[in-house]
Amino acid sequence: MDRVAFVSAAVAAVPTAAVVSALVDLLFKGYLTRKIEHDFAEKLETLKAELSLERDITLRKLDDYREIAELIHRTRNISRDIATNIGVAAVGALADELRLRFAELDRALYRVHILLQRDGAYESVHGYTRSIQEFHRLFREWAAAESEGRQHDAEEVASVLADQYRDIDLQYGSTSSLLAALL
Repeated sequence: MDRVAFVSAAVAAVPTAAVVSALVDLLFKGYLTRKIEHDFAEKLETLKAELSLERDITLRKLDDYREIAELIHRTRNISRDIATNIGVAAVGALADELRLRFAELDRALYRVHILLQRDGAYESVHGYTRSIQEFHRLFREWAAAESEGRQHDAEEVASVLADQYRDIDLQYGSTSSLLAALL
């Protein structure tokens, strides 16, 4: 091949190589763009699903913790009314209400005990619940002593009942503050 033919072939090959190079570059960029967009879309969907799940858990926890806080408040108030009105005939109805609210609180505690443990609030709420249970047991003991005419026993139990209410009131403050901080 002579020199002119070689130069002509080289000059003709340069645009062809440039076109081929541009085409390969365009295809590679298109592939990379699609790959990046696809990976991004997958990661975005995964993140959206995780956020949605976290939101649902948080909303559920918020509802459950509000319910527990309300039941703690109600049981404290009922136990206060019983402790300050011991001997009044209507106290029996309050004791029935306390038993019902205690059962609700116990069910709510069982339902969310894992979340409460994770948040460091289980021991406080559980301790409060057991104090309410003990208060109700003491009230039943007092009521039995009253109905059987054992006045001295009834007075002793009433004193213990008043002490138990003071414990409940103290626990109420710390447990309510702890739950409020979690809400």
